[in-house]
Amino acid sequence: QLVATPELDGAALGPNRIVLLPGIAPSVKDMVEAVRRVGGDRAVDLIQWTPDPKIRALVNTWPQRITASRAESLGFRKDASVDEVVTAF
Repeated sequence: QLVATPELDGAALGPNRIVLLPGIAPSVKDMVEAVRRVGGDRAVDLIQWTPDPKIRALVNTWPQRITASRAESLGFRKDASVDEVVTAF
C-alpha cells in the first residue's frame, strides 16, 4: 500500500500529510499460534520467552485501540489476519 502513496491526490490529503495506517491488534497468543500455523512447531520452538521490564513498561504506554478512519478513507487497508503478516514476513 505504501508504494501507491505517492499517487494519492494531494487535495484528498489536505495540509495534514500524517496518516495513521490501519492495523490489527492480535494478542501474543494469536501471534504465536499464527507462527505455528505458518511455520510449524519448529518455528514456535525458536521463540525465546525472556521478560524485559523496560519493554513491558514501554508497551504498557501504547493505546489499546486506535481508529484509522482517515487512512481507510484514502484507500489504505489493514492486514486481513496475523497469518497474513507472518506469511509475508
